[in-house]
Amino acid sequence: MKKLLSVFLCLLLTALTVCGALPVTAAGAFVTVSAPSSATVGSTVTVKVTYTADKTIGSLDATLSYDAAVMTFASASGITANGNAGVTKISFYETSASPKKTLSFTLTFTAKAAGNCSFGLETTELTDWETVSSLGNPSGKATVSVKNPQKSGNADLASLSVSAGTLSPKFSAKVTAYNIVIPYSVTSLLVSANAADKNAKVAVTGSQKMQVGKNTRAVTVTAPNGTTKTYTLTITRQENTGTATDPTTPAVDAAKVTVGAVTKTIKNDLADIPLPAGFEATTVTVNETTFPAAQNATHAVTLLYLTDEDGQNGAFYLYNTADMTFSDFFFTQVQAGIYVFLTPENTDALPQGAVQTFLQIGEKTVAAWSLPDEREKDFYLVYALSPAGNTGFYRYDKTEGTFQRYIPPAEDTPAPVDTEVQPERVGILARVSGFFSDLIVRFGKVRVIAVGVGAPLLLAAIIVLIVLIAKKPRNFKH
Repeated sequence: MKKLLSVFLCLLLTALTVCGALPVTAAGAFVTVSAPSSATVGSTVTVKVTYTADKTIGSLDATLSYDAAVMTFASASGITANGNAGVTKISFYETSASPKKTLSFTLTFTAKAAGNCSFGLETTELTDWETVSSLGNPSGKATVSVKNPQKSGNADLASLSVSAGTLSPKFSAKVTAYNIVIPYSVTSLLVSANAADKNAKVAVTGSQKMQVGKNTRAVTVTAPNGTTKTYTLTITRQENTGTATDPTTPAVDAAKVTVGAVTKTIKNDLADIPLPAGFEATTVTVNETTFPAAQNATHAVTLLYLTDEDGQNGAFYLYNTADMTFSDFFFTQVQAGIYVFLTPENTDALPQGAVQTFLQIGEKTVAAWSLPDEREKDFYLVYALSPAGNTGFYRYDKTEGTFQRYIPPAEDTPAPVDTEVQPERVGILARVSGFFSDLIVRFGKVRVIAVGVGAPLLLAAIIVLIVLIAKKPRNFKH
């Protein structure tokens, strides 16, 4: 009997081992995100999302990110959604008895400004209805171009120039393709462009450094209503022929400028000079000659790179285009470090009226609290561990991407009332209590208790001794 039982257990163990080694097909799903390719400011944009899985869908947690400057979240159908700061949180839980393998829902937005808006869907959790196992983390994307018919659609350039070579054909706002030939000695090419509409945006793309052969740079103009127009420059850098003379090099006298009482030389090639953070390459005219320069995003600051007359001790200088003068350029670059986002234990420090939402910082979506003041719509509070090791709420500037420690406003406290308190009459019990309290303070609690207990016992012992002595018979001599 024992032998049969041993054989049975061995067979059972073998069967379990074999079954455990069999491959299991993992469940999966994919998602599609669709939206109209174009819209106008003020119109409604509907984003449709469809999940398709090989098993029934039980729950969903996801986020839909978008450009809050272009779109405003309005409503959702088929799921629960909230958040209107560039990230909308999506959640779904199947409550019916007939779950499906597909889940479709829509989110409605209102186009509020011209521009291109990209909707990016990221799945945090998608589970099977029967086993609550994961169905994967599919993602999807859709882009909508928003135009404003009430604003200018002028996406033309008013001027286009380069730091070396000549445009062919000659510049015209209607011509969008140009060829440029530059000698081998020119290693970088700066492109300067101005839009015909002062409210239009101009972006220059492509590498500034020129390789031998063909190079391409592009100038894209975005009109106030969202219309775009691209001008393409095909630059051919010639082979090295051994010629040292570069006809595009400015005359030496044109490059000489005065800074205070010192003569400096404007550097004509910035290919190996890193630009300060926040500045882009451009060109500027000095002494009727074009030189490479740098400008910030608003074009409010122009920099030129100056050296000593012998080409040494180079540095960027501020150039005032109005009176053509130079001054020292001072700047600082702040690197705060890494902020680790945490979940607060309580929200007592938040201002009254703060509303929890979700905010995209970098490539992640974090919990945040919007401020009640409409003037602070670009500011949020997040709970984080700072690079200095401090934990608490921090004020986040969404526009500039900076953090500042948040200090809750001081609560109003009532002014102290100056009232005269009449002294109370002290009774006999209070006096006795005060007497013993004073003893405890002076001699300690243990000593006072010892005396309080020991004194009566000593007194009792003395009384007993007296009584015993009194009862002892006396011997009288007769």
